[in-house]
Amino acid sequence: MSNPNGDSDEEDEPSQLFQDIDESQIEERPEISFINGSYYVGQWLGTRKHGYGVHVWKDGAKFEGNWRFNKADGIGKFTHINGDVLKGEWTDSKVNGKANYRHWNGSKFEGHYKDDL
Repeated sequence: MSNPNGDSDEEDEPSQLFQDIDESQIEERPEISFINGSYYVGQWLGTRKHGYGVHVWKDGAKFEGNWRFNKADGIGKFTHINGDVLKGEWTDSKVNGKANYRHWNGSKFEGHYKDDL
Protein backbone atom coordinates (compact mmCIF):
# COMPACT_ATOMS: atom_id res chain seq x y z
CA MET A 1 0.00 0.00 0.00
CA SER A 2 1.25 3.48 -0.76
CA ASN A 3 1.81 5.56 2.32
CA PRO A 4 -0.02 8.84 2.99
CA ASN A 5 3.15 10.28 4.50
CA GLY A 6 4.16 11.72 1.16
CA ASP A 7 7.60 11.67 -0.32
CA SER A 8 9.91 13.58 1.97
CA ASP A 9 13.08 11.74 2.95
CA GLU A 10 13.81 14.19 5.70
CA GLU A 11 13.17 13.25 9.31
CA ASP A 12 10.10 14.80 10.89
CA GLU A 13 10.90 17.15 13.71
CA PRO A 14 9.73 16.21 17.20
CA SER A 15 6.07 17.14 17.66
CA GLN A 16 6.77 19.37 20.66
CA LEU A 17 8.41 21.83 18.25
CA PHE A 18 5.01 22.25 16.56
CA GLN A 19 3.09 23.31 19.66
CA ASP A 20 3.53 27.02 19.04
CA ILE A 21 2.88 27.01 15.28
CA ASP A 22 0.53 29.76 14.09
CA GLU A 23 -1.94 27.92 11.85
CA SER A 24 -3.16 31.23 10.44
CA GLN A 25 -0.08 30.89 8.23
CA ILE A 26 -1.62 27.95 6.32
CA GLU A 27 -1.62 28.70 2.61
CA GLU A 28 -3.10 27.17 -0.51
CA ARG A 29 -0.48 26.36 -3.14
CA PRO A 30 -0.62 25.06 -6.70
CA GLU A 31 0.29 21.48 -7.54
CA ILE A 32 3.75 20.42 -6.40
CA SER A 33 5.43 17.52 -8.24
CA PHE A 34 7.98 15.29 -6.52
CA ILE A 35 10.97 13.63 -8.20
CA ASN A 36 9.44 10.17 -7.68
CA GLY A 37 6.52 11.09 -9.97
CA SER A 38 3.91 11.79 -7.30
CA TYR A 39 2.24 15.15 -6.74
CA TYR A 40 0.34 17.07 -4.07
CA VAL A 41 -2.14 19.91 -4.31
CA GLY A 42 -3.57 21.60 -1.25
CA GLN A 43 -2.67 23.49 1.87
CA TRP A 44 0.77 23.97 3.37
CA LEU A 45 2.23 25.32 6.58
CA GLY A 46 5.76 26.33 5.74
CA THR A 47 7.40 23.32 4.07
CA ARG A 48 4.85 20.77 5.33
CA LYS A 49 1.52 19.53 3.99
CA HIS A 50 -0.93 20.88 6.55
CA GLY A 51 -4.69 21.32 6.18
CA TYR A 52 -6.71 19.79 3.35
CA GLY A 53 -4.94 18.30 0.36
CA VAL A 54 -4.71 15.53 -2.20
CA HIS A 55 -1.57 13.47 -2.75
CA VAL A 56 -1.42 11.22 -5.83
CA TRP A 57 1.35 8.68 -6.24
CA LYS A 58 2.93 7.70 -9.55
CA ASP A 59 1.06 4.37 -9.51
CA GLY A 60 -2.28 6.21 -9.19
CA ALA A 61 -2.93 5.60 -5.48
CA LYS A 62 -4.42 8.69 -3.86
CA PHE A 63 -5.03 10.16 -0.40
CA GLU A 64 -7.59 12.96 -0.10
CA GLY A 65 -8.10 14.53 3.27
CA ASN A 66 -6.58 16.34 6.18
CA TRP A 67 -2.86 16.62 6.81
CA ARG A 68 -0.99 17.72 9.91
CA PHE A 69 2.74 18.40 9.62
CA ASN A 70 3.19 16.14 6.57
CA LYS A 71 1.12 13.25 7.94
CA ALA A 72 -2.44 12.17 7.19
CA ASP A 73 -4.43 13.31 10.22
CA GLY A 74 -8.19 13.67 10.60
CA ILE A 75 -10.81 12.56 8.10
CA GLY A 76 -9.51 11.16 4.84
CA LYS A 77 -9.95 8.74 1.98
CA PHE A 78 -7.26 6.50 0.52
CA THR A 79 -7.93 5.02 -2.92
CA HIS A 80 -5.78 2.02 -3.86
CA ILE A 81 -4.76 1.42 -7.47
CA ASN A 82 -7.04 -1.65 -7.64
CA GLY A 83 -10.09 0.47 -6.75
CA ASP A 84 -10.33 -0.41 -3.05
CA VAL A 85 -11.28 2.64 -0.94
CA LEU A 86 -10.58 3.23 2.75
CA LYS A 87 -12.44 6.15 4.34
CA GLY A 88 -12.07 7.10 7.95
CA GLU A 89 -10.14 8.74 10.72
CA TRP A 90 -6.36 9.03 10.45
CA THR A 91 -3.67 9.78 13.03
CA ASP A 92 0.04 9.92 12.24
CA SER A 93 -0.66 8.57 8.70
CA LYS A 94 -2.40 5.47 10.05
CA VAL A 95 -6.09 4.64 10.18
CA ASN A 96 -7.17 5.08 13.80
CA GLY A 97 -10.82 5.14 14.78
CA LYS A 98 -13.99 4.59 12.82
CA ALA A 99 -13.45 3.65 9.18
CA ASN A 100 -14.90 1.68 6.33
CA TYR A 101 -13.07 -0.28 3.68
CA ARG A 102 -14.83 -0.99 0.39
CA HIS A 103 -13.21 -3.55 -1.90
CA TRP A 104 -13.39 -3.15 -5.66
CA ASN A 105 -15.64 -6.23 -5.78
CA GLY A 106 -18.25 -4.64 -3.51
CA SER A 107 -17.44 -6.39 -0.24
CA LYS A 108 -16.84 -4.07 2.69
CA PHE A 109 -15.72 -3.82 6.28
CA GLU A 110 -16.90 -1.18 8.72
CA GLY A 111 -15.44 -0.86 12.17
CA HIS A 112 -12.72 0.61 14.31
CA TYR A 113 -9.08 0.54 13.38
CA LYS A 114 -5.97 0.92 15.52
CA ASP A 115 -2.70 1.74 13.74
CA ASP A 116 -3.98 0.51 10.33
CA LEU A 117 -5.34 -2.76 11.75
